[in-house]
Amino acid sequence: MRPLILLAVFLLSACSSAPKPTILAAKCEDTPVKAADLEPLNFQPAPGKVVVVRLMRINCPFCKEDLRRIGSFFQNGTWNKDKVHLFLIAYRKEGIEDRKTFDKFMREELPGFGIPMEAAQAIYLDKDYYALVRTRNKTDALIFEEWRAVPFGLVFGTDGRLAYRGHFTTSSGAENTHYDFITQLQAENCPTPK
Repeated sequence: MRPLILLAVFLLSACSSAPKPTILAAKCEDTPVKAADLEPLNFQPAPGKVVVVRLMRINCPFCKEDLRRIGSFFQNGTWNKDKVHLFLIAYRKEGIEDRKTFDKFMREELPGFGIPMEAAQAIYLDKDYYALVRTRNKTDALIFEEWRAVPFGLVFGTDGRLAYRGHFTTSSGAENTHYDFITQLQAENCPTPK
């Protein structure tokens, strides 16, 4: 009887799909996706800085809470504008979000989150989710792999490597781990890419 139970447990565990780890490269190294791959999306590179990317919806409560937390990290000195660069990407959703709603958000709401504007870049892409999720870099790697909902985050280390990619608002523990990881990346001393 015991071998049957062990076999059943093994088969069930083999059939379940384990989530991929979201911390991809905690240490300085080369990765298939790099911060420079965002340049075609109007990203202005921030060499030597940790780059925090957010795919977001302006009407998303989790996105706004994330921006509040990010603002608090800058305000209390946990994150330093000379070491962390925030790149916000908003995109089209028919009947809900467009260039006008983005411009209104930028004017009326974003300044209230406490994020230093010199540490942030926000863009609106006139593309929908289905077009953006298929975005690939020059080596044909998916940049936004595993993106299913917002907010979705990418974090690039000071050397431009993709250090994190995923959904970080699944629990308060996951959020805290994510923000702590970004905080720790500020202290790394990787060679800056040329």
